[in-house]
Amino acid sequence: MTNGWYAVLLLSAFPGALQAQSGQAPTSSGRASADVIEDAVVQIQVLIAGKPAQAIGTGFFAERDDLVVTAEHVYLAAESAINDSRDGLLAVVKQWPTASPGNMFFAPTELAAEDAPHDIAILRVNPFLVQAQSREFPIRPLHLAETDPRPGDDVAFAGYFGADTLPLFQRGVIAGRAKPSNTDEELVVQASTNSGQSGSPLVLVSSGKVVGVIVASLGSSYTPGAAASNTGLSRAAEVVHVRRLLNSIPPQGAEQRSVPGRSAVPRRNSQR
Repeated sequence: MTNGWYAVLLLSAFPGALQAQSGQAPTSSGRASADVIEDAVVQIQVLIAGKPAQAIGTGFFAERDDLVVTAEHVYLAAESAINDSRDGLLAVVKQWPTASPGNMFFAPTELAAEDAPHDIAILRVNPFLVQAQSREFPIRPLHLAETDPRPGDDVAFAGYFGADTLPLFQRGVIAGRAKPSNTDEELVVQASTNSGQSGSPLVLVSSGKVVGVIVASLGSSYTPGAAASNTGLSRAAEVVHVRRLLNSIPPQGAEQRSVPGRSAVPRRNSQR
């Protein structure tokens, strides 16, 4: 299904969009704060005509203003909901506490690349729509860290709990690493996560840079839509995999670009 008419509607509402320049600068803050993280975080939703919006999970802008990082199982849950409805739209949505009710950032999105073994997906949005709404709704992409965190490092993340329209800011500590079956090591974070927070950026407090992507509670499965078991520990995909996937996607407008729906890394076997 095409999202073209949604884009036309939004562009007509923001006539300056076509003059906007892509490439919103990532935040350069030296430390992680609630504002720094929340300016990059968005909610992944499925919109179906005549029905309330269905909140699926969390995502965040990273390095570029046209790419949103999330957990792959969040995208798969959204894809399933769209296929079941036969007339759904995948979108990233953001409500600010200071915004008037019903006034929020909105952009249709599609899959740009995915890494199934590490449970990471990259969604593509139209950067002109981001720029067109940036005066009222500033989106500031986060930087990715160049080095791995160490056990004991303080971290923070923000994500959406269930259908809440505002993200929750949480703090935690890197507890170590774990190796789930059939994949590489993942970060273990001493912090609880719940349904809806998958896809949240895990940010090093000292630098304000992303070191991972929250994917699940430790010991829980990747079952889409299932409530995570609360163990007090969470799993995060490491940033090296996010960087590799982001670097595989050419800028919009390049002659060669990723084909939506195609995997940059082979999928694991899963029931769709």
